[in-house]
Amino acid sequence: MTSQNATKRAVIYTRISVDRDGTSVSPDRQETLCRHLAQAREWEVVRVFEDRAKSGWTGVKRPDWDHLLAAVKRHEVDVVMAYSLSRFGRRTRDLLDLAALLKTHGVALVTYDQNIDTGSAAGRMFFTILAALAEMEAEQTSERVASAHKIAADRGDMPYSGSRCFGYQGRGKSKVDDDRVAREAGAIRSVTGRILAGETLASQVRWLNDSVITTTAGNLFTSSQLSQTLRSPRLAGLRKHRDQTLPGNWEGLITEADWLRLVAELDSRRNKGAGRNVPAHLLTGLVVCGRCEQKLRAAHFKQKSGILFDRYQCLPREGLPNCGRMAASKTAVDRIVTDRFFRMLSTAKLRPVEGTERSLAEVKAEIIETEARLKKIAHDHYVSGKLSEDVFVSLYDEMTSSLKALRAFESALESERHELSDALPPGDPVALSSWWEAASLEDRREALSKAISKITVHPAKRRGGNQFDTSRVEIEWRWSLYIRAADAEWELMSDAERAESIREQASLNAELDRYEASRA
Repeated sequence: MTSQNATKRAVIYTRISVDRDGTSVSPDRQETLCRHLAQAREWEVVRVFEDRAKSGWTGVKRPDWDHLLAAVKRHEVDVVMAYSLSRFGRRTRDLLDLAALLKTHGVALVTYDQNIDTGSAAGRMFFTILAALAEMEAEQTSERVASAHKIAADRGDMPYSGSRCFGYQGRGKSKVDDDRVAREAGAIRSVTGRILAGETLASQVRWLNDSVITTTAGNLFTSSQLSQTLRSPRLAGLRKHRDQTLPGNWEGLITEADWLRLVAELDSRRNKGAGRNVPAHLLTGLVVCGRCEQKLRAAHFKQKSGILFDRYQCLPREGLPNCGRMAASKTAVDRIVTDRFFRMLSTAKLRPVEGTERSLAEVKAEIIETEARLKKIAHDHYVSGKLSEDVFVSLYDEMTSSLKALRAFESALESERHELSDALPPGDPVALSSWWEAASLEDRREALSKAISKITVHPAKRRGGNQFDTSRVEIEWRWSLYIRAADAEWELMSDAERAESIREQASLNAELDRYEASRA
């Protein structure tokens, strides 16, 4: 605070959210009036803070408002001025919090319009009353707007609060001519038919851009923009209000049934394409604690000497039964597991198997045939008009159901083949080491996960020492992925190869028996 005789340092805060009808006081006008008041009271205006196009409701980011509060906390301000109380905020609670903050730092709050000055007891009381009235006015405005939206929804009016809907004329400044509307509407119907027939969203984006059919803003389409456009219920003559979908009083560009199928198709493709994060460490997800059987996580550990090293550690986590009492050198565990993995693959003489009653190639051929039939009925319905709506819907539902089942079967077969055929095959130790050196972390993890179901790190028998006890690391192998070749391959073998195969199988059976006995 300045001394009683010193000139007070005043700052001015101006804000405007939106001024559609030109009746709001502009920030420049707000500043001018506040400056006149400061001059009359002989205050020095040291800074002006301004937020344009920013609402006064809680949660809206106002950069200069934050700078103003920071200046108050740094004791750089004696008086905070604004044209009216509503410029500071819209909720009574927020305004009272502001008044409390200013009081804590010895700063007065002054407004031009209501002549508020919290430097006095009467001014503080008046401030509290006006803050409540400002909140009530804002809430009444919000209620009127919500009521207007509800009435429009009940009437089925098309919403115009946002940008013009693609394929419709719009109104006011966004209104377009009939030729553009017809072209956009035709594009919607064509894109809908093609996507339902199995074509990709990306191919439709290319087609629209090549045809110079732009977004309502005049830009080229992207996949996300086209997806958002196709998901609009307005295309089917529907409108959203809160959590309801209501019938509109305008004619849709496509039927409601087609729009629902279109959205479902887009959703299924988005879910199918969801990616996954690749862990950043070799054994993440495979290595578990020998005390509590929970997953170990890679973490840094700092020695007393200040040296950092990595280790797998059982970290206590809220809601999970992690004991938090297990840790082991990450470098040592990685090396032991890798060495045993190579030793297992270099001594085994087994080959993976792909055995199924129905080949993957046959299923893929069926999928191609079904997709072609689906495209044909879509063309016959949307383009040539040979199929009625009822016939199309019946055929479409039947074929999409069949296609869904085929794709699920294809996915299962590919997963099986990936699990078996893509497992790193047994081989020469030198070749295996060369592959390992050239492989990415993801490929190394993939190879280990196909051969190993779990790695348990047991507690150390004694603390200290420079040698890591290799017996602490126990590996459970997935022997089932290294079973013998399918019958089809057997027929192609020579007698010597068949005899070798029988010996290998007997050796594997013995190994499995020993493994089961150790587990029991």
